[in-house]
Order: sequence, then C-alpha cells, then structure tokens
Amino acid sequence: MRSVRNLVVVALVSLASAGIATAGGTIVLGDLGEAHEGIGQSSVKTSLALGKVYTANKFPVAVKIHTPGPQWEGGQLETGKYRFIQLVHLHVPGTAPSTGFGYITLESGTTATPSVSKTVANVRATPHLKTSPTKAITVAGRHASMFKATVTANDGPDTGGTSITPFTVNHHCGFCTGTTHGEIKGLKVGAAGQLFRIIVLQVHGRTVVIYVESTYASSHAKKHPPTQTFPTFLPYAQKMLAHISFS
Repeated sequence: MRSVRNLVVVALVSLASAGIATAGGTIVLGDLGEAHEGIGQSSVKTSLALGKVYTANKFPVAVKIHTPGPQWEGGQLETGKYRFIQLVHLHVPGTAPSTGFGYITLESGTTATPSVSKTVANVRATPHLKTSPTKAITVAGRHASMFKATVTANDGPDTGGTSITPFTVNHHCGFCTGTTHGEIKGLKVGAAGQLFRIIVLQVHGRTVVIYVESTYASSHAKKHPPTQTFPTFLPYAQKMLAHISFS
C-alpha cells in the first residue's frame, strides 16, 4: 500500500508540473500565482509537449496555445486585476549560450482596458525605452500594432529594471512602497539592454499586449549580448505566435 501511495504522489506531482488536462482535451497552464513586484521573467514549470493544446483559465480572453516544437514551457501569473501568460523557449542544446532562448509574455485585464492606440501610446511613452515606428501586422488572424523596443536604462538604482505599464499610470518607482502604498498593478519589467517586439491587439473588446522579449543581459552578456542572441529566438517566437489562437 505504501508503494501504491508513493506512486500516486509521484503521478500527482507530474500532473501539477505539466498542467491539468480538461475534458475538452486542452491542458491548463500551471498557475504561478500573484507577483507583487511586476512580471519579469519567471521560471515557468509547465513543459509544453509537442502537438498538445494548452489554455490559461485565468486569462481574461479565451486562448489556445498549440505547441509548435520542443523546448517550450509556460505558466500563468497575475498582479491585481491584470493577468499574464508567460512562455519561454529554452536554450537549443548543442549550440552557443542563449541560442534560441527567449520569452513571450501576454497581458490583459479582467476589467476595462484602454484602446489599442492608447495602449501603444502608453508603452511608447515609457522612459528609457527606445522604440521604432509602429507598423500594422496580423497575429492570430487579427489586426495588430507592433513596434520594436530597446531598454536603454533602468528606472533607478534600486528598481532592478524599467517598468512598462500599458494599462495603468506608471510612476516608474519599482515597488513604490513609499509613494503609492504598494506595487503598481499590471507592471511588466524590462531591464537595461533588453530587446522587445511589442504587439498590441484587441480581442472581443479587451486589449491584449504581447511582449516578445530577449533574456536579460547576464554574466556572459559581453560575449553573448541580447543583440546577438535575440535574433536566434525570433524564428521560434514567430512560429509560436502562428500557433496561438483566440476563441
């Protein structure tokens, strides 16, 4: 009986790390809970199996993620009334450090969100964010606006990054305990040297922001900076975006 119980525990742990299957055949991404200092780059736990379909039960818009290849993981996060899906493509084995490594983060709100044009303007106004002109693209069969962005500096020495808040007022003060009595909700964290492709679209009356992002500049950044490694991730990101659908 003890052996049987141990096997059941192992099986439950495996299901928790892989997500929860639903009757409809989709698998719910693992819940990483409330993040109190903004959404950076999480150690997501759900490994996405090739050919399987994943969903996010907490995300305000119904979404399906059809895994297009190996090396993908994912999870759900939240800050207040804002919800996030984070997908990470891991380093491609047998290649130089950080080859193919990068993140896709989706954000929306459970309450009313600004229009696409207002959201684009909010993000483009972020200090320490150098942006390209906005262009029209199509994502998941929907019209969207996209621009490139480079984080040129952090908000301050104690913030650990620069804050991007597409839906709320941005005080650019990190956790903001001394000025606003807590964290800024809906905050996406970038860091100096990081590269982004930022996509904004509307789905059933809600605005969704998609951040295609490089990894942070790390200890090997001088040898393998984001400007070198991010282009190796973009083909994988493009393929993943082609396999995301909103119902």
